[in-house]
Amino acid sequence: MNPTSQNPGHKFPFNSGHNAMDNRTLYLTLAVSTSLGFLFILGLYASVFGLNPFNRAGYGFFVSVLPALGALLVIKLTRLFASWRGAAIVYFVLFVLTVIIQAFGRMIRV
Repeated sequence: MNPTSQNPGHKFPFNSGHNAMDNRTLYLTLAVSTSLGFLFILGLYASVFGLNPFNRAGYGFFVSVLPALGALLVIKLTRLFASWRGAAIVYFVLFVLTVIIQAFGRMIRV
């Protein structure tokens, strides 16, 4: 059996080939994910605390853009998740990790 005849897309479920996603699709996916993350943070702040969500815009921007940069770096370096679904999943995981790390970081007394 020739090892080069195997399709590498079957090894990783979010990869549909060698170059399944161009840069425009990647940037659009991360922009939509960032926008949804930003709106989620502002909506959560407004619904839970009942305060003006624009007071929290800086925090929402930081927490939503940082995972997008991390996802872009992961996808560009590994090409492992070369589909828009893979990019969205990587963003979501990094978004959740950023929120958790930031929440625990606020508990540390300085």
